[in-house]
Amino acid sequence: MSVTVDQIEGQIAAARELLASLDVEAKSLSLPAVSGDKDAAAKLAKITGSIRQVTSDIAVLENARLVAAKADADAQAEDDAARRRCQFENAKRLAVDILAMAQQADELAVSYKALLEDLADAERKIANAIRAAGKPVQTTIVGRHNLGYFLIERMTNIQSGRDKHLTDARHVAAVAATAWRDLLENDADDGNDF
Repeated sequence: MSVTVDQIEGQIAAARELLASLDVEAKSLSLPAVSGDKDAAAKLAKITGSIRQVTSDIAVLENARLVAAKADADAQAEDDAARRRCQFENAKRLAVDILAMAQQADELAVSYKALLEDLADAERKIANAIRAAGKPVQTTIVGRHNLGYFLIERMTNIQSGRDKHLTDARHVAAVAATAWRDLLENDADDGNDF
């Protein structure tokens, strides 16, 4: 059974209290003992032996406290080292995860760039097809030109956290659906201006 530093310190405190009490008693018996009182001399001899024993016990307890404190410190150091090793292993696992996410981010950036290019290309192709059909293209309608801007704005809002406060009208698909409604409706009439 291991004794804690606190328990040993409690024993030291109790031993010091006993030592102080014995010292007071020894002082009170010292004059009668040297004056020839044999009963006082016998009690003083017994108390002096107890003082030596308690003093010795305190020295042993002080050494035990030092050993227990070192053992506690060693155990704490070992626990701390184990905790640090565990945290470092966790950091290594997280680094692998973040690398995978960074690779996904790179792939997303490539896809994002391609999507911006595809949106611009599709806008040009729609405008060219409408012109080829002999119709005028209304470029003043929001979303018929630079739809990629809405994608950039949406991504910026997501990144900044502002997307939580925006309605679906800010979604790129909603902007595109409104901009090209005339072409998307099943009963689109080729007599309209687009």
